[in-house]
Amino acid sequence: MRVLFSSLLIASAMLALTGAPALALGVTPLVLEINSGDPAKRVAQILVSNDSDKDVPIEVVVSRAEISEDGGRQLTPAASDFLIFPPSRMLRPHSKQVFRVQWAGAPLNKSQTYILSVNQLPVAMPEKKSGFQIVFNFDVVANVAPATGQKALDVLSSSIASEDGKRYVSLFLGNSGTVHAKLSEASVMLRAGNWSKTLSQGELEHAVGIGIVQPGKKRRFKLPVQLPADARSVSAEVFLEKIMR
Repeated sequence: MRVLFSSLLIASAMLALTGAPALALGVTPLVLEINSGDPAKRVAQILVSNDSDKDVPIEVVVSRAEISEDGGRQLTPAASDFLIFPPSRMLRPHSKQVFRVQWAGAPLNKSQTYILSVNQLPVAMPEKKSGFQIVFNFDVVANVAPATGQKALDVLSSSIASEDGKRYVSLFLGNSGTVHAKLSEASVMLRAGNWSKTLSQGELEHAVGIGIVQPGKKRRFKLPVQLPADARSVSAEVFLEKIMR
């Protein structure tokens, strides 16, 4: 289990009162990039593998996601926005299944983020038998972009904050473009007096995960950086390649 970007859970496990051992499931990829205006890029695939000795029932559920400034998400059911084939499947032991994901909507004017929940369904157990079954739910992030557009990561403010006795840099970013932007695909230059530090894409991905900023939205990020003891303020520049999609 891990968090791929702030407050957006990619894999979770729920306990149900049934009686089977833990099952080993894998899902790849965990992020899909789809272009709503390009027929060749409207389709993607999710590969689900069952490495256990048991049959595993799987379903895929689609939700539209709005990401708040603090990274929280609000999900709205959106089954009609995608064609999922198959929508559900019983995975046999030590088998794999490809789920085809196709954008079913009209071309978008700006990016929209979706969560494709790959859910393991609980299995009914014999009567008078109890125990624990671990049920895995993997959330695949699907970003659907317009045919063309620009992405942006604008620094709205930068400051030094403290938490649990440690100092970190707080970045408040906005996306003034029409295409979703990812902080993990940028680099950040921090300066405080004569001190400076550049955070690479890898360092940012480790710190914040994907770091999606939706078009017209704002996000706040915490960057764990070793700051000079006398630093009272910090400035930031974000370098993102603003490519056309």
